[in-house]
Amino acid sequence: MDVFIGVSKANLITADDVRRMGADPTILAMANPEPEIMPDSARRGGATWIAGPDAFPNQVYNVPSFPGSSGAPSMRGQGSSTGK
Repeated sequence: MDVFIGVSKANLITADDVRRMGADPTILAMANPEPEIMPDSARRGGATWIAGPDAFPNQVYNVPSFPGSSGAPSMRGQGSSTGK
């Protein structure tokens, strides 16, 4: 099974790209506000699709995937990104 984890830009991959992946691919489209591939295109390509943007019902929490944002400082033992 192939997995695509995107934290880049909108419309980066297509249904044809998904079809070239291994059997039962999974797409984690985490780019905000628009994902790397829309759910209908991912499904047309045969993938399970998971979203990062909160405009989609199957959204996953994607903040830790962006270095330097609110998740990263606390993981380095520096408290929150607000300085508290």
